[in-house]
Amino acid sequence: MTLLEPPDTSARFPLEQVVCTTLRKIEPSSAAVFFDASPWGCGALLVEEGVPTGFFEHRWSQADADSLDASIGKPKSQTTFEYLALLLVLMVWADSFTQAGFAVLGDNVSSLSCAVSFKGKGPLSKISREIAWRKVRRHWRYSVAHVPSESNKVADALSRLAAPPGSEQRSFPALALRGARRHHVPHLQTWWPASA
Repeated sequence: MTLLEPPDTSARFPLEQVVCTTLRKIEPSSAAVFFDASPWGCGALLVEEGVPTGFFEHRWSQADADSLDASIGKPKSQTTFEYLALLLVLMVWADSFTQAGFAVLGDNVSSLSCAVSFKGKGPLSKISREIAWRKVRRHWRYSVAHVPSESNKVADALSRLAAPPGSEQRSFPALALRGARRHHVPHLQTWWPASA
């Protein structure tokens, strides 16, 4: 798959876990969000019936990093930023799929494992509590699964738009996102005070 091709939503998902009390399985081919994070930002691509229909890109602010004791631009905070990106995906799209459900696909196994277990240490625990609370209150219905990095190129490019020039910075994947609607990420400080 190249950056310009739509992601393969028919692949088998080894970590799939339905995070909801339901008997009906979510079909990943109907709606899936591919997400990724870098130490500078995150990005996500919504694919419905094989067609990219939405996306977002978000640059980490110092307030985002301070809320989670993370460091912008430092690889040591990668799992924290990946898990925060997963929460942002849910905040942007989960309310739209409470009936049919949707698949959330990322390439960081540690953050996906936290999303399945609702556990994690330090900042990961803080994100887990937020996801668990919102999932129950808002009746979110989704599955979480791993996707290989090579199948996540559009989200990866979006996550690296904020990287400094000469590092891992990528160009905006305009051709791959043609016709897809840009979604905006809620301002994090409106729901997560730095002192929490």
